[in-house]
Amino acid sequence: MMKFPDIDFDAIGRMVDMLDDNQKEKITSMASDLMNHTMNNLNPEDADQNPEDQLLDYTEYFNISDDLVSKLDSDALSALEAASDLAQFYDEIPEADLSASVLFLSKAALITLRNKAGKILKNNQIDGFNSPQFMSLGEFLTQISNLDNKKLNKLLCLTEGQLKKIQNELMQIELLLSRAQFDTIRKEDLDYAKSILIDDQLLLDLANIQKLQMIP
Repeated sequence: MMKFPDIDFDAIGRMVDMLDDNQKEKITSMASDLMNHTMNNLNPEDADQNPEDQLLDYTEYFNISDDLVSKLDSDALSALEAASDLAQFYDEIPEADLSASVLFLSKAALITLRNKAGKILKNNQIDGFNSPQFMSLGEFLTQISNLDNKKLNKLLCLTEGQLKKIQNELMQIELLLSRAQFDTIRKEDLDYAKSILIDDQLLLDLANIQKLQMIP
């Protein structure tokens, strides 16, 4: 079990630094609300004895398998942890805006997409993928839609069905990401994002993408 002092706020800060101005402003506002709530409701002397002040580990909170943890890099895992930490703090606030958690969940998907599919497409000199490390999720979707599916399936070692599933689920995450920047995200929206990324295994699908092995 993780407690308030165990949260890696430095890691969360580094993740926030990578967001755009609209995303930073929204998270800053949420952090201010969270601090006010914490100062008004948390008794530090009781924190170690009260189970309600404890946070679940992010793998337990999102029900993330050991297999998935082993296949994601540290930045993606940090994003998932930040999403979990923020979501659990807001569990106690009725009608809380959980946009920050969805932003970090989406970032885990984007990081994995960049590191897997992005690198493969760059190394194969595919137009539009010269700098995948700087591409947004929307840019990935636009560029992928311009490619021949058969060529894309071959490069990423995916079947037609696998590619279609990944594209459809990424579009749903992109829609949630857009809403998180400009709208209010509720608990059911966060649960939906989690169901796509974890339960329906989008993150695992992205992490399993590998380059075509050339046969001599």
